[in-house]
Amino acid sequence: MAGHQARAPLVCLISGVITELGRTISYTFAEEGGRPILVGETGQRDELGKIAKRCGSIGAPSTVDIHPVQLHNKETVDQLCFNVLSRHGALDILVNNPEGNPGTWDTEILLNLVGHFASVMGEKGRGVTLINLEHHEPEEVEKKLAKYENLTVVQVKKAEFDSPDKIRKVLKERLGLGRLLPVDAPVVTGDAPIHEPIGGIVEATGARNNNGLLQRETAPGELNKAVSDYCGAVMQPVDPNNLEPEQEHEYKDEPQRTPDIVVQCYKPFNGEPPHGVLLSRFITPNEIHYVRNHLPVPANAGTINTHKIVVEGDPDLKLFCAELTVQDLKDKFEAVTLTVTLQCAGNRRNDMCAVETVSGRAPWNAGSISTAEWTGVRVRDLARHIGLDPDRARQLGAKWLTATGLDWHRVTQQHFEASISTQKALDVKGDVIVAYAMNGKELPPDHGYPVRLIVPGYVGTRSVKWLQRILFSATDSQSPWQQIDYRPAPPSVKVHEQAKPQECAPLMALPVQSAILMPTAGSIIAPDQTSIKVKGYAWSGDGHAIVRVDVSSDEGQSWTQAKITEGRSQPEGRAWAWALWELSVPIPSEKKAVGGKMTLTCKAFDDAWNTQPRTTAEIWNYRGLNCNSWHTIPVCSQVAPRGTATGLMQKAGHGLMEKAEQGMKALGVA
Repeated sequence: MAGHQARAPLVCLISGVITELGRTISYTFAEEGGRPILVGETGQRDELGKIAKRCGSIGAPSTVDIHPVQLHNKETVDQLCFNVLSRHGALDILVNNPEGNPGTWDTEILLNLVGHFASVMGEKGRGVTLINLEHHEPEEVEKKLAKYENLTVVQVKKAEFDSPDKIRKVLKERLGLGRLLPVDAPVVTGDAPIHEPIGGIVEATGARNNNGLLQRETAPGELNKAVSDYCGAVMQPVDPNNLEPEQEHEYKDEPQRTPDIVVQCYKPFNGEPPHGVLLSRFITPNEIHYVRNHLPVPANAGTINTHKIVVEGDPDLKLFCAELTVQDLKDKFEAVTLTVTLQCAGNRRNDMCAVETVSGRAPWNAGSISTAEWTGVRVRDLARHIGLDPDRARQLGAKWLTATGLDWHRVTQQHFEASISTQKALDVKGDVIVAYAMNGKELPPDHGYPVRLIVPGYVGTRSVKWLQRILFSATDSQSPWQQIDYRPAPPSVKVHEQAKPQECAPLMALPVQSAILMPTAGSIIAPDQTSIKVKGYAWSGDGHAIVRVDVSSDEGQSWTQAKITEGRSQPEGRAWAWALWELSVPIPSEKKAVGGKMTLTCKAFDDAWNTQPRTTAEIWNYRGLNCNSWHTIPVCSQVAPRGTATGLMQKAGHGLMEKAEQGMKALGVA
């Protein structure tokens, strides 16, 4: 049986009693650019760790999530379901080991577990692939899983896996690993071969395949293999000017990160906090604040005692040039602390993926947004220090501030740069600062240590990290991040080659946004529930405050106003932080039947009465940027009697906040 796959398969590697076969399959998935999720017996923790270490040595984006559990124990199965579902769909291929203990790998539990994943991922427009390795009878598997149209089952004989070469061959042939998506048929035209490169160009900046990405097809001659000393060499576009590097040696100085963050891309690192943890605090702890890096974390950032930033104007402006240490910033200028929400331009990209394939790097859910207290000095004070105020800026034609970071691309020698208007930078209510502290502590490496720019109300990419230079000039930066990447194209543009960036305005202030974080999509309604506690965030750019959030349980036919619990009282015109909200939504009796489904939808209004567009299709763009349509998630009642894996997953949709709070305590931030 092979169900039609309209979206990329999701990969989850499950192994029971780990054998050499399990190790080889794990290694092969990682080698092919996948990111396995290993699930094994609790006694196999050390063995799983060895596999993870081995997979991580090949240079692919292959850090492995490990879930040691006892599958015959309903509590650990329940925890497994929560752990995996809390990743919001970041899975790839589901595999079971052929030599698992039948007493542990109970057929009903395993197959119902797979079936539940298929159901949940189907709601998201995503597919799941199960590899059956002669452990269950093929006919039994076919019969049990036939009803899931979005589930692909691949039957494989163990004899086909007697060597690594055969494994690679079978995986490529049966699963389309390395194939460019969507996969409706083999990528063959006439006598042309199937594309063999591991990845495709997946965003305007050009990058290789990474976990969870939806890709477009590469053009003839578009890719060239880079020189590399490891398996799975990076694929580079012919013109490297717009490349985000993937080489392993570029990332040897990456900082340690909490395992609690949901990783959407490893190189460069992109990660978002789990939704429940994100929602549990108005101020996001440093450890789980979302991270969007465009390049490797710079190894030459120096320390807070040695780093200097240059503040200057274009030579034609004849301004004073200042070279300032971090201590100079603290000693010579007034310190300010601002509560600011930053949001990635790709937040909720997966919602756009559900409409049509997009080519953005990270498959963000609704968590690439966070709020922190930033301490630093005003940029307008730094400008005044070199002789520039708003009046003189207008006289000189200094329309732009360009911020340059220390992060750089080795091939092009180009540092990350972004520009904002001088009007925003020098506005007394603009609140643009150079920050040296985050939530009362030194900036973490991922967030720009030792100093960064903070541009409240604007898209996160303008808040340049690892800041080394501020330049006032008549023109904005010519970097690809300013001129190409963050300019949403109209829906008629389907691929990068059709785009005309200079005809598209760059993202600056972001529009009104809201999202439901609790419950998570696909959550299970417990039999005794009469209502669902719905919680989420709302935010609007350019200093607009959120004044109302509405929630619907009938696809927008009727709405109920939610209660704003935090973030309502902010300075007029300077509401830089989000608002958190909640509402108890009754569950109609007809939705509580076995298999019953319902949707939850939210929309927000800001103080200018801007609101969100109804559908994602009307704002779709090929990069998956600026998704702020109504946010809708599906939830459903139990899909199997208690005692099977799906029945045991009722807690996965019930009491999630308690689990999130437990996670916060484990992080030491509760």
